[in-house]
Amino acid sequence: MRGGKLIAANVTASQTRVLSCILDGDFFAEGNLDKPQVIADIEAQIAQCALPIDADTLGNKIRVILDTQQLTLLIGATPQTIVTAVQRALLASDGIAQAENEHDKQSNATQETLSAPDLVPDRLLSDFRNRWKALALSVVHDEPLMPSRQMATDHALAQAVARGECGPMIRIWEWAASTVVIGRFQSLSHQVDLEAAQQEGVSVVRRVTGGGAMFVEPKNTITYSLYAPLNLVEAMSIEQSYRCCDDWILSALRQIGIDAQYEPINDLSSPSGKIGGAAQRRYAAQQGGPGAVLHHVTMSYDIDAEKMSRILRISREKMRYKAVQSAVKRVDPLRSQSGLGREEIIGKLIAFLLSTIPGAHTGTVPSPIRQTAAVLDATRFSQDSWTRGIV
Repeated sequence: MRGGKLIAANVTASQTRVLSCILDGDFFAEGNLDKPQVIADIEAQIAQCALPIDADTLGNKIRVILDTQQLTLLIGATPQTIVTAVQRALLASDGIAQAENEHDKQSNATQETLSAPDLVPDRLLSDFRNRWKALALSVVHDEPLMPSRQMATDHALAQAVARGECGPMIRIWEWAASTVVIGRFQSLSHQVDLEAAQQEGVSVVRRVTGGGAMFVEPKNTITYSLYAPLNLVEAMSIEQSYRCCDDWILSALRQIGIDAQYEPINDLSSPSGKIGGAAQRRYAAQQGGPGAVLHHVTMSYDIDAEKMSRILRISREKMRYKAVQSAVKRVDPLRSQSGLGREEIIGKLIAFLLSTIPGAHTGTVPSPIRQTAAVLDATRFSQDSWTRGIV
């Protein structure tokens, strides 16, 4: 769909009705960490359908679920695209060719009915920039951490901000090993060639945010997270907050000679290709705290695109939507555009933050949060039950 987002449906059915449905893809959803209620409700609704499916009726029922879930938002999928995924899953039982022919018939109509990107009014962006400049932002260039510990640290810091136990922070990551980071709602087998990953010595971890898979090598990517009180994105839709939270990095990259642009829903790009992608999650207020927004970004510096293409299962549909023929063309490393070393770029990003936000200062991750992250790593983020939760 618009923005290149994919949604898949794994459906079991009898001759007369749907028996179960599991949705996956690189969409975004707010709510419970294990399974947001909106996803569970949609899957349950699909599982009640008699065959053949009445597309209009099912689409309307999904729309009602989305309209009534005030605190659980689904971004990057629409009722129509969900219904299309279910229809194609059912058609696939009669042969892949038939399913693909049906997709070809439906694809133009699907694209035409999707809404335009949610633009940010000038007033809203101005208000955001004022709140941004007022942050007492701690800028942390963190030590190298193993991939699952990075996932745990991200979650632990966001929770600490939501409880009011930690102030706003931007943490620049350093990776201790190569990995594939898959989105919260992605199917592991759909996204990663596990045999190829094992042969290359590349692990797989799952993060707490939606979006797509990222291939990471320690010295070939630049990753950072923003943790801020939820009022930073006050009165904004999810789509609008992506644009606003990317505001500083766009300015910083342009300052070092990179023609960076925001591409809805969650990409950073340049005229010559993609630079990186963002993902975001909102945390409700906890224990009297302010709540939090977690916004993290991974940018390519000098990706081994051939290795990436061996490990990631780049969807043919996504490539068709993006109008490119190979995964190599989808990544535009920062090195080729800036001529700077990775450490130089990181240094300039830190200097930009410290010079443009009056209250910004360098800092470290508090020890209690590191201890919490160690527990989360051991009990969740390094466990197969989490990583393989959607197989």
